[in-house]
Amino acid sequence: MNSSIEQSFLEYSEKQKEAEKKLKEDSDEQRRIANRLFSTEDGKAYARRMIRACQMLEVGQKALAPDELQRLRAQQDFVNRFITKSVDRKVFIDIIEGI
Repeated sequence: MNSSIEQSFLEYSEKQKEAEKKLKEDSDEQRRIANRLFSTEDGKAYARRMIRACQMLEVGQKALAPDELQRLRAQQDFVNRFITKSVDRKVFIDIIEGI
């Protein structure tokens, strides 16, 4: 019975390692894409608009309609995931210099 448990654990560990490897590969690809996209003038302009929307969310939450608040929160999630955490520091600095 121990060998069965050990075998199950080994299989689980292998699947876990494969999933982590795939997740890292996906994250690395997203990072490369984000850096290419947000290095362009259009990408920087888009990122700046999204960041400004996040600033509006912080200032005017109480005055916004629920659907507008939901849209701004989605933009904030996008900014946090794909701009703040995905792009290289130089790209991010280029973006925020224009704000």
